[in-house]
Amino acid sequence: METMSEMWWKKEISDLYKLLIFYSYTLLSIGLFSRILYFMCNWSIEMEPLQVEVVILHFVNIILVKIFKNSSFKVKILVILFFTESYNCFCFYASMIKSEDSNILAVFAIMLTTRFQLPIIKNKLYLNLLLIKNLLIWCFIRINSFQDSQFRLMEINFTLSTIITCNIWHYYKMKISFEKFNLSKELEKNHEILTFITEASRDGIIVLSESLTIEFNNKNSLKLLDCDKIDLLSSISQNEYFQEKKMSGNPTSNLVIDDIMYCFNVADFTEKTLGISLVNGRNLEWKIQKISWYDKNCLFITIRDATQIITLENSIASDNMKTVLLRSVSHELRTPLNAIIYFTNDILEKHNLQTSGEIEKFKAISVSSQLMLSLINDLLDFSKMLAGVFSIHKADCQLKDIIKNACKLIQMQCKKKKLKLIIRIDERIPNRVYTDSLRLSQILLSLLTNALKFTMKGWIEVICLLDKKNQLKITIEDTGIGISVDYLIKLSSEFSSSVSPPVSPQGCGLGLYVSNSLVKKLGNKPIEIRSQPGKGSAFIFKINIFPENTQSDEYDVFTESLVEENLIRSDMSQYSIRNKNFAPSVLIVDDNELNRLVLGSILLQYHIAFDESGGGKDAIKKIAERDKLGSGYRVVIMDCDMPEIDGFEATRKINLLFRDREINEMPNIIAYTAFTLDEDRAACFECGMVDYLIKPSTPEKIISTVKKYL
Repeated sequence: METMSEMWWKKEISDLYKLLIFYSYTLLSIGLFSRILYFMCNWSIEMEPLQVEVVILHFVNIILVKIFKNSSFKVKILVILFFTESYNCFCFYASMIKSEDSNILAVFAIMLTTRFQLPIIKNKLYLNLLLIKNLLIWCFIRINSFQDSQFRLMEINFTLSTIITCNIWHYYKMKISFEKFNLSKELEKNHEILTFITEASRDGIIVLSESLTIEFNNKNSLKLLDCDKIDLLSSISQNEYFQEKKMSGNPTSNLVIDDIMYCFNVADFTEKTLGISLVNGRNLEWKIQKISWYDKNCLFITIRDATQIITLENSIASDNMKTVLLRSVSHELRTPLNAIIYFTNDILEKHNLQTSGEIEKFKAISVSSQLMLSLINDLLDFSKMLAGVFSIHKADCQLKDIIKNACKLIQMQCKKKKLKLIIRIDERIPNRVYTDSLRLSQILLSLLTNALKFTMKGWIEVICLLDKKNQLKITIEDTGIGISVDYLIKLSSEFSSSVSPPVSPQGCGLGLYVSNSLVKKLGNKPIEIRSQPGKGSAFIFKINIFPENTQSDEYDVFTESLVEENLIRSDMSQYSIRNKNFAPSVLIVDDNELNRLVLGSILLQYHIAFDESGGGKDAIKKIAERDKLGSGYRVVIMDCDMPEIDGFEATRKINLLFRDREINEMPNIIAYTAFTLDEDRAACFECGMVDYLIKPSTPEKIISTVKKYL
């Protein structure tokens, strides 16, 4: 890359060469003009040999400078040297022939030397040698007598003074030229930067004088105002405020130009923001600042497209409103729920309930309340995450108690589904650990509830180990339906990032999102998911259970020393109420045991016999089997949101069985769902359901709907 000095030197040579071309044409013109004038005056074409040589020299030089006009700067230097030396030699030769013109010729030769030869020489030694050479030619060679010491001294003084003068002149000329070149390059650079900044800026920039003349504007100002440069002032004058904000206080006009004119009369200010105008669907924000532009009082106007900012502010305001709503609603829900939990537990502990059915119902209320409290906690935590005020509070706590209490909340449902619940805790883990007990309980309950929802048979296992980094590793494994490969990749990707919670019709939503966020805060890494479709899933997470300054020995993992504790045995019968005198006419299909318990209790009160099914696949099988016996179900109360096969797909398959005459009687399928939107209702009727019940519904509403189709 060329240095600044090299760039300057090339420009100097280029400028000098341009001057040489001008001199060449000038000398040629003078030589020819003098010959023509002589011819016109004397009517003679006779020319002395010296005159012919002058004309020839002019032509030779003009041809040379034309030929090498576009050559490199080194070639141009050689041409300049040849040009000056040829004229010097000719002048010396002419002075030897015509001594009366020697002074004029000497001045001309020295002028060419100083004007063309000296500027192309940067080396001082060469410069002085060149000066001495020329001075020797003109001051000493033509002197016939060297005996006169006085005359010799005068010539020496003349030579020295000329050398000194030329050196000083050459030095300052080169210095001034280089500084001027640097300044010009700096100005060019600044101009390029200014041009780049103004044109690259997304804002429109306008400099408006007090006489309403556009002194400067960039391209974006024309783009934003959608006009040409000729119509720019007119476009400014026609802009009206979209959102009212006026400085001038003019009640009769809403034009931006009113505020612009008002700002010319206001005392000096740094910057003022005007209102927002609407141009072609864009919200343009106007800002103004007083400046001096070439000794003129002007306004520096910036126009910014604020559409995205306004949209973002509206979105943030909407998110803040949602956060406040979530927090307030969740908080208000806790108040009645606390009363339900307290009084239910009080009845179970202090009152002698008469029948096992009553005990089961109150236990169901207690478990449902605890699960609802967990969901409300998830909502509160999610709203705190959105608001950026989420925090963790660690303290000493009992690990085994935390795990057992979480498992007890799903004990009844495991019992109803004939699932085995197993806890395996590494005996090397200390019972007293340092963590946030509330958050750990929340994580465990969320993952256990999720495992329960997707497990129809087999077991759910909680495994607690201590890894080599002294972190507690907890694995919650089940033998459920598993997760498909595509959804597993999507879910793992979402867990490793900070995106919004994934919502799935199978229930992998807010609870897992909050749990994953909690795990990251307690252990710095997201939840790891392993799953095989049809075989089960495992959710693995690690948390820190020792204070950071605790020095403890390294623990090894001892899977052989795990203590198995079977909390729930699998010999419990499925809860179902049937009238033994005649076949049930209603089938309740829901993957949630508590929902089936509630519906069964309501139907029992009205002496309506029913069967139960925990999923869509099992429901299809039961409907087909009952139809073969000749007494099919009259009514099916179908939950829409179920794992493996949901209520919509199950209804379609039942309709296909009836259409293909694989069943003789088509049951009346009633949707029983928490989805309340119009499109959800439409989806129910579209798949073949005949009616629609919202969770929760009153017993009267449920019974009246069921009886309508019995």
